[in-house]
Amino acid sequence: MTDAAHHNAYDQAFKYLADADPRALLVLVGALPPDAPAAITPLARELITSTRIPDEIYLIESGEERWIAHIEVQTRYDPEIPQRLVDYADRLRIVHKNVPVRTFLVLLTARGSPDPIPTEATVELGQLRLSLRYGVVKLWELAAEQALATGQPALLPLVPLMRGEPVALAQAAERLRDVADAKQRQELQLHFLVLGGLRYDIEALIGVLGGAAMIRLEQLRESSVYQMILQEGHAEGLRQGLEQGLEQGLEQGLEQGLEQGLEQGREQGLAHERLLMTRLLQRKFGALPLETISRVQTLGRDALERLADDLFDLPDAEALAAWLNRMASDAR
Repeated sequence: MTDAAHHNAYDQAFKYLADADPRALLVLVGALPPDAPAAITPLARELITSTRIPDEIYLIESGEERWIAHIEVQTRYDPEIPQRLVDYADRLRIVHKNVPVRTFLVLLTARGSPDPIPTEATVELGQLRLSLRYGVVKLWELAAEQALATGQPALLPLVPLMRGEPVALAQAAERLRDVADAKQRQELQLHFLVLGGLRYDIEALIGVLGGAAMIRLEQLRESSVYQMILQEGHAEGLRQGLEQGLEQGLEQGLEQGLEQGLEQGREQGLAHERLLMTRLLQRKFGALPLETISRVQTLGRDALERLADDLFDLPDAEALAAWLNRMASDAR
């Protein structure tokens, strides 16, 4: 996956959590007291003609107070973010008729962060001066128990990035397994892996989740994370194909480039499915022979779907080898 795809995967994961439980997120970043009565309305993120879109914005109405909470999330600190926060706040003021704006910068990791991290920014253009004070939330400094204590499932995927003992990871994984709705449970488990992968080895996180990580391939395809990754693969393949076609400068070359790009996008999606299946097999059966891994990496999409259906009925690695032999025989 490209760097942009990784970044978008983290954005997609955080957006899912923000959409699932805005109040829990606002309490976590300190925008709202835990017991404060408040009406929370998500606002449209498109601001006038800005080419950038803020991450999360909410209209908060609590008692006589009415204000906008803007939450911006970064996996790695961007030195340009303070000026961008000023820009967002000014555009929010214009669009929403001077409703007060409170801004919160949420950092998922300490990567690239200066010491100290700025909490205010000023933009000066001639005689125009815009200043903004904003809150900074360092997720790695928040206690994991704080998210666990809320009882809100939407915050559980953030636990791997928070301060706490390994027992907190186990508690979060256990609560994820207890989520009643199957679709929500699968989404939250995937986001637990995506966000947790910023700090821990994915294999270790799969181990913490245990059998809950054995998500069938067709269920995985329905998740927002998988769809985003697949779209990234198609988009990257299409971009490369267009570049190839344009370089050739011929209509035929462009057509061939598009075809190659689309095919490359499909191949990237298939490669991701093969990798995921290999990890699931190793999680169930332990270390596999290189020959077995090589055979799994050559399976087509139909065969991967059949293996996903049969996976839980295979008792050991020998049964897996026999299954692969049957597939090879059927293909002849």
